[in-house]
Amino acid sequence: PMVDAAFRGIQSAADCIDMRQHQGAHQRIGATDVCPFIPLENSSMGDCVSLARELGARVGDELGIAVFLYGAATETRARTLADIRRGEYETLASRLGTTEGIPDFGPTELNSSAGATAIGARDFLIAWNVNMNSSDAGVAERIAAILRESGGLERDQNGVVKQDTNGRPIRVPGRFKQLQGRGWFIPEYGCAQISFNLLDYRISGLNDVFEACRTEAEKLGCRVTGSELIGLTPLDALLR
Repeated sequence: PMVDAAFRGIQSAADCIDMRQHQGAHQRIGATDVCPFIPLENSSMGDCVSLARELGARVGDELGIAVFLYGAATETRARTLADIRRGEYETLASRLGTTEGIPDFGPTELNSSAGATAIGARDFLIAWNVNMNSSDAGVAERIAAILRESGGLERDQNGVVKQDTNGRPIRVPGRFKQLQGRGWFIPEYGCAQISFNLLDYRISGLNDVFEACRTEAEKLGCRVTGSELIGLTPLDALLR
C-alpha cells in the first residue's frame, strides 16, 4: 500500500506540474523532487530500502522518469540528496547518462516535463528554522557555516577567504555532526533565517543547536527571535 500510494502521488505530480514552467527558491530536480521512506514504529530500515527500490523501479518503468536512489537505498554507491540536487533541474539534460548522472531506474534521457525524482530510505529528519532580528542573510549564513557539519570557508579579519599552498580555499568543519544548515532572507517575515535539517536529533538536538545560534548571533550584534518546525518531529526530540 505504501508503494502504491507514493506511486500515485508521483504520477499526479507529473500530470499537474510542468518543470519547464517552474521556478522556486528551494533546490529541486523534478515535479516530485524527493520521496523518502522512513522507519517508524514496527518497521525497519531494511523494510524502507526494499520499498524505495520497488517504487523506484515502478516510477522508472511506468512513468518514464529518471530515478536516483539515495541514503540507505543506494547500497553500492553512496549518494546524498545534495549530490543529486546539485545543478537542479536546469542541468539534468546535460548530466543524465554521464558517469555521475546515471539514474538507478528509468531513462537516461530527460523527461522535460516531469524532470527526475530522488527516492531514498533514511532516518527521521527534523526540518527546523531559526529566525533572527536582522534582514542580513549573510549573518544567518555565517552562523549556519559555523554550526553545520560541512562547515564553511575560513576567512581572515577582513573577510577574505584563506587559501592553502595549492591555492585552494580552506574549509573549516562545523560544530555539530549530522546537521545541515543555510542562511537566507524570508520576505514574508522580513527577517533573515537559518534553515536547518537535523539528520539525527540524538547526536545534535534542537536545544543545543538553538543555544549555539543564540551565542553566535550575539557575537555578530544581533539576536535570535524564535524558531519554527516544518512538518513533523518525534516526541522524543522535543522532550530532550
